[in-house]
Amino acid sequence: MKMFRMEPKRQSTESGMTLTEVVVSMIVLGVVLTGLAQALSYGIKINNESKLRVGSLNACKYVMETLKTQISQSQAVFDGTDPSDTTYYVDSDGNQTYSGSGTNKTAAFTSSSSFRVRTVVSNSSLTQTVAGVATILVKVIDVTVVDVQNRDKPGREVEMKVEVIRPSA
Repeated sequence: MKMFRMEPKRQSTESGMTLTEVVVSMIVLGVVLTGLAQALSYGIKINNESKLRVGSLNACKYVMETLKTQISQSQAVFDGTDPSDTTYYVDSDGNQTYSGSGTNKTAAFTSSSSFRVRTVVSNSSLTQTVAGVATILVKVIDVTVVDVQNRDKPGREVEMKVEVIRPSA
């Protein structure tokens, strides 16, 4: 009787991924990371633009509220406010910037200037005539703020327009 001897099957000593599988997975990983990097870069850009717009908007609101408060204090102040068109520069806190010192101090663009502000105060056509005296009832305040540090970029200008009604007696 012949005996059959069973030999164990030989298994390959090589296990793991092939070079082709590694290359394909690296390409897929590269595509995913490239898309993620572009999305991250775009998000940072949009966030920075948003910060700049909020800064311009805050400066515009500050100037507008200051003017509105000054004009609407009383009838005498309201009536004494003449139409004007003024341009000046302010720093990031909304304070007007000046060059020179002491008595030679003049409003000007300086290294601390962040915004150019143009304010236009005008009388509306709404008037009331009593005993032959015409009284203006509404003044229009138009404020435009431009971020001078980023003036070459689009969307750095903010404009607000408000109508102020003559205070009652």
